[in-house]
Amino acid sequence: MFPFFSRGLRMEQKKRKLLMEPVRELLPQGQLLLPLPGAVHAGARLVKEGSTVTKYEPLTCPQTHAPVNSPVNGTIRELRSITHPLLGETVCAVLEPETAKKGRAGKLHLEEGVDTSAPEGILAVAQAAGIVDEYDGVPLYHKLKRFHRFGRDLLCGVILDEETYVCGSEAAFREAPEELAAGLELAAKACGAEEWRIAVASLKRLQGVDWVREHREKMEEAGLVYPSWAMLEKRLRAAGKTPERIGAQACIALYRAVKKGTPQVKTVVTVAGEQVKQPANLRVVIGTPLRELLDECGCLPESRIFVGSPMTGKLVEDLELPVTADTRCVIASPHTREIHTYACIGCGRCAAVCPEKILPWYLYENLQRGGYTDPEQLLRAQNCRGCNSCSAVCPSGISLGKAVRAAAEVRERSGWE
Repeated sequence: MFPFFSRGLRMEQKKRKLLMEPVRELLPQGQLLLPLPGAVHAGARLVKEGSTVTKYEPLTCPQTHAPVNSPVNGTIRELRSITHPLLGETVCAVLEPETAKKGRAGKLHLEEGVDTSAPEGILAVAQAAGIVDEYDGVPLYHKLKRFHRFGRDLLCGVILDEETYVCGSEAAFREAPEELAAGLELAAKACGAEEWRIAVASLKRLQGVDWVREHREKMEEAGLVYPSWAMLEKRLRAAGKTPERIGAQACIALYRAVKKGTPQVKTVVTVAGEQVKQPANLRVVIGTPLRELLDECGCLPESRIFVGSPMTGKLVEDLELPVTADTRCVIASPHTREIHTYACIGCGRCAAVCPEKILPWYLYENLQRGGYTDPEQLLRAQNCRGCNSCSAVCPSGISLGKAVRAAAEVRERSGWE
């Protein structure tokens, strides 16, 4: 059971050793399974089976998703449909890398005359580079356009690894704090935000980073109570700001795309858990099978594997499924005895930890009674952030997060205000 506080919970931190070690590069050992979001139909693809591609060549041109760029030189062996725990049903390109260590490399595909110093040009680069925010899986250019439309005045690059084990964002920041800051400044310019800050869970953990000591005014400490962004956002709003966030890796990817012309083809993933012999932060090519990450870190047999994030991640059984841009961590846990669910005891812990003051137990009980008949029974369900804190603290083992999401869907379908 997690220790819990008003509007949040504190989790045990198991990452000290991980943060003392540099990020390790993991080169792909065989075929890559590249997800192609938004490219179900052939018209959104720029390649077909048998196509030879060069490094950084665009593979898709979807209307609603970020394009996918080839991470290596190689050949498309197959187009395969899969069910991914984070992406759902999606088409993937099976890419066979060239065996030669050196080869051709293309450039980021941009329309002629794009000014990468102007807001529109930065957005064009973010789109062409296929940058996806690691925290929510949303294309960066979509988020920046939305922030501009809603008139946000403060943009935060988040390094909020407050959850157990995961620390990939902080590891990426420690490697390249200047690039993260420069990328965040570019993102703020693209969306029209007047200010930018780097949001961290704990400044104490970053005492050894010189850049932090020299730019303390650019840092915002959110705290280690999960979900820390919810608490920080409320504090900033109380101070008269309208904040939004993007992930640390997305910031770094934007800087490299604008300044170096390289798309986002890699991501930093934390591989950890009780069943992992050598936990590590690995920089891996997107599309690398999960099995290669676990083999690299010495995963014990008979493990339950979760991908995404520790609190909201999904159980995965097929280890040939690929790493995606929003695979923040891969957690290996031991098989435990069957978890039983008991009746709600009315303890109120779920309501205490909810950052939006939702009453998950109330929504769950209404669902058990047969549904909802008026909007009063759906109290604030539409404000759910999906943090899953309510389920984590429930002593009866009830999936309260699922009940809140179900209530929110009912509210949306009914059109109740």
